[in-house]
Amino acid sequence: MTLRALWGAAWNDIWAGGDALLHFDGTAWSLATAPVRPGETVRALAGRASNDVWAGGDVLRHFDGRTWRDAPGLPAGEVIALANSPAGVLAVLDEGDGPEERMSVVEGTAGAFSTVVAPTLPDLRALWVAPGPSGEAWVAGYDPARGTARLLHRAAVGQPFTLVPAPADGALVALWGSGARDVWAGGPGLLLHWDGASWTKAPGIDAGAEIRALWGSDPSDVYATTRGGALHWDGVRWSTLLPPEVGDPRLVRSVWGADARNVWMAGDTGLLWQGDRGTLTALSPGPQTFLEAVTGTGPSDAWAVGGGGTALHWNGTEWIPVATGVGDPIQAVWAASPTDVWAAGAAGDCTGFLLHWDGTRWSEVLGEAAGLCFAGLSGTGSANVWAVARGALLHWTGQKWQAEGPADVAGSVLAVGAEVFVLQDSTQGGPNAPGGVYHLAAGSWTLEQTGATASLRTLWGATPAEVWAAGDDATAVWRRPGSGAWTSTATGLDQAVAGLGSLWGSSPTDVYAASRGAPLLLRWDGARWSDLSVALGFSSLTGLGGTAAGELWAVGGDGTILHRTP
Repeated sequence: MTLRALWGAAWNDIWAGGDALLHFDGTAWSLATAPVRPGETVRALAGRASNDVWAGGDVLRHFDGRTWRDAPGLPAGEVIALANSPAGVLAVLDEGDGPEERMSVVEGTAGAFSTVVAPTLPDLRALWVAPGPSGEAWVAGYDPARGTARLLHRAAVGQPFTLVPAPADGALVALWGSGARDVWAGGPGLLLHWDGASWTKAPGIDAGAEIRALWGSDPSDVYATTRGGALHWDGVRWSTLLPPEVGDPRLVRSVWGADARNVWMAGDTGLLWQGDRGTLTALSPGPQTFLEAVTGTGPSDAWAVGGGGTALHWNGTEWIPVATGVGDPIQAVWAASPTDVWAAGAAGDCTGFLLHWDGTRWSEVLGEAAGLCFAGLSGTGSANVWAVARGALLHWTGQKWQAEGPADVAGSVLAVGAEVFVLQDSTQGGPNAPGGVYHLAAGSWTLEQTGATASLRTLWGATPAEVWAAGDDATAVWRRPGSGAWTSTATGLDQAVAGLGSLWGSSPTDVYAASRGAPLLLRWDGARWSDLSVALGFSSLTGLGGTAAGELWAVGGDGTILHRTP
């Protein structure tokens, strides 16, 4: 997930905010119990102590040491920046977009906020309040009319903010200071320093350095984060602390430390570093690619596949990248055993490929298959595996791959018991109405209608007597109990929500559905669907898989991998 803000009360009490809210207790990071709803973002954090913490973004929340609660009384708007002040908390609010955008600064406590900078100035991005009782403060941003940096200052709580000339063009997005006569302001290609009398430009800053955050332990130990790296001030000069990684597009969006030897940096797609100026260590070098599918045979054996020919293997302790020999997206994976795994994908021109893992290496077993964009795999054993592409269904007999079954198929295939289910192609504008599922039983194919009025995308079933289907209409999931007709189960979602693209379950009372286009993960308990998405911190999920024992894996965008044990 993307992490945009860091703050801590101590080395073993640190908060990180972004697509979710996380907490570090000195041993491990965990999801906070704050009600960060799907689609919300935490952009700023501030606090005084472990029982007085603020988190701002789409809403403003306060933590009293036990519970996070929404803070009433805040004027409408998104929280862009936060800082503590003697009068409570100082917050920058964004009250609109485009020509209507107005930004303001408010101050106070929950239920009693007052405006200290009127809502007329655009592009205010950062706050800093001097230590101590005065409440001296700076606000930094950008003046789009002049193309120059914008800096506002007040000498104490209760006094007005006034404009202070900035000696530079460009935007300022970060502030930090050790005291009233030592304040740094940063932005893309820009670092300014305040000595108590005037702002000056720091020399030697690369115009391409996309500075996003500032923090220091003292005047001679200051960090400035950039895209893929960081800079450090030793009291004399700025130098490169972490060179940007070649080709790494990730922004380091936040930095905070408990002291000079315990500094944290965080940013895009789970980027996380910890240490000091000499020993910063990357803690989350996980995959950044989009992961499409996942399968597992047990608690110490799972595979996740995705963009760029990515294949990751779970050995019970960590995910290990394994070379596949292909560079195009892998869309599907299915495992008969730890030494018998199949994967399928295609290039952008729908030249498909099939790969096999024998316990030692991946090898390509089907030459370039023109026109086959493989999308699904399923099987019941080493001699019964099925692969589906639009307009083609292939069957592995244990000796060879051969075309079988209907020609107008697409999307998803399910082999369960001695039977096979595959979706009929219902591409928009095509000849087939939505909702058709082909069923192979006793050697004969029949076409069944689920009743769905929008395209279906995925199938799952534990036995031939318990098969499920889902697709573009997220308000319902279709179920085929026994040999009877398909029926719908209401999810409780709004139809405007992106559709459901993956299904998996361990039993008829433990079924999961996820969306590729929205942060949604649903669970069926045998009676109703419930939403598990709250505070999980992902943008979308494209693949679900697991074991009959109830172990669940979910994968998706930005290398997302979620794991739920039985």
